Amino acid sequence: MAEGLPEKIDSNPENSEYYAILNVRRDASQEELRAAYRRMSVVYHPDKHPDPTKKQIAEELFAKLHNAYNVLSDPNKRQIYDIYGEGGLEAGWEVVARKRTPAEIYADYERLKESREKQKLEERTNPKGTFSIGVDATDLFNRYDDGYDIDESEMPNIEIRDMGITQSIDFPITVNNTVTLSGALASRNGIGGGNVLLTFRNRIVAGWHEVEIGGGNGILFNVGGCRYIGKHSHSVIKLNSQISDGYLHPGITAMFVQQLDTHTIGYITWRAGLQSSINTTIVHDDGTNQVVIGGQIGFADTFLLARYVRRLQNESRFFTEARYGLLAASLMYGAETKITRHSLVSAAVSISVPRGITLKIKVTRGSQTYKFPIYLSEEVDRTIIFYATVVPLVAYWVTQSLVIKPFIAKMKRNEDMYNAEAKEESRRRAKHEAESAIKLMEETYKRSVDCESSKGGLVIVRAWFGKLLSSSRDDINKIIDVTIPLQCQVKDSHLIIPEGPKTSILGFYDPCPGEEKMLRVEYEFRLISHEVTINEKEALRIPKQSHRIQVQG
Repeated sequence: MAEGLPEKIDSNPENSEYYAILNVRRDASQEELRAAYRRMSVVYHPDKHPDPTKKQIAEELFAKLHNAYNVLSDPNKRQIYDIYGEGGLEAGWEVVARKRTPAEIYADYERLKESREKQKLEERTNPKGTFSIGVDATDLFNRYDDGYDIDESEMPNIEIRDMGITQSIDFPITVNNTVTLSGALASRNGIGGGNVLLTFRNRIVAGWHEVEIGGGNGILFNVGGCRYIGKHSHSVIKLNSQISDGYLHPGITAMFVQQLDTHTIGYITWRAGLQSSINTTIVHDDGTNQVVIGGQIGFADTFLLARYVRRLQNESRFFTEARYGLLAASLMYGAETKITRHSLVSAAVSISVPRGITLKIKVTRGSQTYKFPIYLSEEVDRTIIFYATVVPLVAYWVTQSLVIKPFIAKMKRNEDMYNAEAKEESRRRAKHEAESAIKLMEETYKRSVDCESSKGGLVIVRAWFGKLLSSSRDDINKIIDVTIPLQCQVKDSHLIIPEGPKTSILGFYDPCPGEEKMLRVEYEFRLISHEVTINEKEALRIPKQSHRIQVQG
């Protein structure tokens, strides 16, 4: 789906503003639309108002009226509006036949989405980056014995052990062709290096192809591609070549992916070259629980791997991972949680033989990731494991309570204040527009009342719209007089207001956003008093015998 449009493809009854402006039903015919447009043009056409002030108001309201008619009288635009509202119209959809189903329109929308992407190629870069700082804090628990007397009053020696930076940026050339520039820098104990890689990828119907050229520790040249095999499997193959120290080091990587069932995927990867190995992994993910089981046999390392992830409803997750190999054995456990809309923080404790104990902290902000591995000990020690587990939890709780929650609460208050001001400004504009529309209706209103009175027809005596059920005096401002707008909709001694929100009817506005509203009408028909009260979204049809006020006595 494209951004800004809902995934829903059924007709949306909330897209009723244009129908309310013309005061017609959602299934109104072309004849009914034309009749409504002509009738209302008599009131709002600028040429009907020689007074300069009223003429300016009429120009604004007639433009709104004309736009509604222009959309609803066009079968293609009307169907798009019915499904997606103004957002679909602004997306620049192409013409579709009125007889087409919402599903067919949705398919056309996907095609249009690709067309719109072509216009935004220069604006899309999709930057991604990782920044890592490794901290050596082993001196906190195990002071280094260099043969000299240790002064216990001295602060522990904490230093930067390693640092790394990676960054990539996409440069779309066409919809199916993308160039990616990526690079990496790394330093450990004062010795560093880096590389840069340029990748060209071409998407095809059944997969993709790519070519990579890079430099750093020699010259890199790689060629690869992906091929979809049916609906549930695909394969990836990559030919690697590196020239360093005057020698060519070729290699090949092949991977086959198969969906085993609805929630399970299997991977088999074979690598040949300097790091020859064969690896297989099975991933089961049902949305709440993820289980990963894998193993590898290779020259560089041979191991078995098991990982479990449990997702919680508050967008947090717990995870644990066990790995046993010929060169090392490790256990890792940790948690990740969302602290703001675009930010995640995680902490994990890694216990490894022979690498020792490491506390891994990671912060993700958008597409940027910041990693802070803190090396605590070169040996496995239960006390250090305890501190590595408890201290991050306490630090997170303190930070969450004293910093993050107050900050988010403040941002929420500021946002609510801004939204309240924006809603109030919108309400003021709507009120001004409604009052301006009523000024243009005054002459039409007088003619309608005189005409209906002379023949004993339908005369709106009083009509109110808003929060009618409240008994509080403070809510008196949440009720507006809509007598004139309703009288101007009377035709041949009948008034019909279709079901749906009434706030878009010209001369109406929303006096109490977000609250329940009702419409109350007192009217005379054949010189007999009637009254009716309906919910905002109910249809109104008058006169009716059931609305007649029974006279006592």
